[in-house]
Amino acid sequence: FLKLSSVGWGLPALIVFGTGTADSYGRYTIRDKSNVTTLELCWFQEKTDVSVLYVTVHGYFLVTSLFSA
Repeated sequence: FLKLSSVGWGLPALIVFGTGTADSYGRYTIRDKSNVTTLELCWFQEKTDVSVLYVTVHGYFLVTSLFSA
């Protein structure tokens, strides 16, 4: 049980710590066609590499789907 819980809590914590220290999070602004700010949220910055997005967001859901019973 301890090994399973260390993977279940450790892997997401490692991903969150890694993306936090890599300075990839910040204010992300979504604008409409007239270039007016419509929404600001804390998400990956525009300068962040796309591979970080795939590993953290899509990879997490992939691992969850693979190991769910």
